[in-house]
Amino acid sequence: MSPQRHDHQRHLLRFHLSSRTGAVTSAHLPSVMSTTALPLDTFVALSSALTGIAAEQLKPAIDPIGIAEQYLATLIENVDAATLAQLDDAFDADAPTDSAAAILADPTLGNLARSIIKLWLLGSWYDPATPDRAVNVVSAQAYKEGYVWRIMQSHPMGYSMFPYGYWNDQPPKFSDFITLAQPSTTGGASHV
Repeated sequence: MSPQRHDHQRHLLRFHLSSRTGAVTSAHLPSVMSTTALPLDTFVALSSALTGIAAEQLKPAIDPIGIAEQYLATLIENVDAATLAQLDDAFDADAPTDSAAAILADPTLGNLARSIIKLWLLGSWYDPATPDRAVNVVSAQAYKEGYVWRIMQSHPMGYSMFPYGYWNDQPPKFSDFITLAQPSTTGGASHV
């Protein structure tokens, strides 16, 4: 098994199997999430509260692309551990809507929260210090998986999962593209 690195994804390793290797287990794969102050589940819950998109959509049970992991790795690579710990402390999973609003209003964490929103919507990392300029597109998968396309009920330029002639039909319902998280009366989220 040989690792192949790509400059645009230097934090992720992609492994290729040759005919002489055995099965690859998760123990062979690197875990950027194992040493972070922000666990993946917390990152997804926070992202859901910030974007309004259901956590089950952001990190589905079956996810061959691993976009949530890519985004968390991008966050870890670009934000210091102390700020990630502060973000983790500020987020309350029992009151996600209220804590997300407080994080957005926080002078230290607000731009970071907006960078996380842009990450999910656009697939690009925006440095919280210069929020008007994208630093980089996380990956080709991140570009095509950006939620902006689902919200627009569209697809990225140069890529479409729809069959030829789809433009002649009525567009699918919004709910076919995305599930939104809705605040519940208990402070948690329910889904539409």
